[in-house]
Amino acid sequence: MRRQIEHGVVGYVFVDAGLPGPDGASRLDLLTSSGTAKLIQARVTDGLLPVWTDLFDATEEMVHDLIPDAGLRHAFLRELHPTPLAVYDEPRPVFSGWPDAPCGYVKFSPAYQREALRGRRNGWRVLDLPGGHFHRLVEPRKVASGRVHLVGDMGL
Repeated sequence: MRRQIEHGVVGYVFVDAGLPGPDGASRLDLLTSSGTAKLIQARVTDGLLPVWTDLFDATEEMVHDLIPDAGLRHAFLRELHPTPLAVYDEPRPVFSGWPDAPCGYVKFSPAYQREALRGRRNGWRVLDLPGGHFHRLVEPRKVASGRVHLVGDMGL
């Protein structure tokens, strides 16, 4: 993706997300050690994965805990669609010399603790905003404010 941008990148901010792995590794490659790759591959039907809640057997209570507001939760659930396996299986290029700009990380959920620790080890600014993976929906102002401060701490 970075190679397609004509102007210089001033920084990268990852928000409760996986980090670039070895050049050409797919998301499935990166999930192999956790066993999640096998779960994902076992749930494929006609090249599609079921919607997120079905893929990970998320109960109504779990989704309620992630998105407490009923209206917001129902709107979120209505927008879910099956995902092509190709999203997880495609190679993800990482260019030589990455990162070429300051990086930061915003962690909400325990699922991304490893990525946040990797960022800290690399000297990145890391903001820990405890919440669920969909914390951007639950507390958008707090998340936006935190990201603004993080970018400022990164010197951008």
